Amino acid sequence: MSGASLIFGAPKEQWIRVFEPLKGSAESYQSGLVEIMELCLLGLISRRWNLLIEGFMSHTFDFIPISKQYADLHQFLQGTSRDEFQDTHLDLEEKDILEYARQSLQSKPYILWLLPPVLTAAAMRPWSALFDIYLAEIDRQFREALPADRFRKCTCRGDGIDQHRNCEIAERIQCLYTFHIRQPLQ
Repeated sequence: MSGASLIFGAPKEQWIRVFEPLKGSAESYQSGLVEIMELCLLGLISRRWNLLIEGFMSHTFDFIPISKQYADLHQFLQGTSRDEFQDTHLDLEEKDILEYARQSLQSKPYILWLLPPVLTAAAMRPWSALFDIYLAEIDRQFREALPADRFRKCTCRGDGIDQHRNCEIAERIQCLYTFHIRQPLQ
């Protein structure tokens, strides 16, 4: 956490120069991009870390079907005003990090599947374009990925969303639900 704070405490041009060598050659590009995205996500939550941990630890477990959590996330997004919230609640550093991460992931959204679900859910603000990219990747798993598809992120059988219980897709939905619906944190 402190490393991310140190990196993003520098001017944008400087931290972008730090990241460029991580992209390196074609064979190391993906792992470098994963490292960059992890640092970006840590940079986005560094100021809210204590609040996030306190909220997460106070969360009580209720069994809510994945289909309900998934529907609630989509319903929540429909009522979210992006521009107004972003302009009033983000400082320039956070806006720069979000924009850099969005640009980096726009052509390679599958990188999001290589990041820890809890970190991804905690760092992404629901009104950000990054959140849209992430939720679109989850949506794609339900619409397009067949059980035998190599891009499928689980081995759950059946077409219904409730078939996903103990898989990566369910875990990612549960994390998003916990951070943005159960205990919304700004």
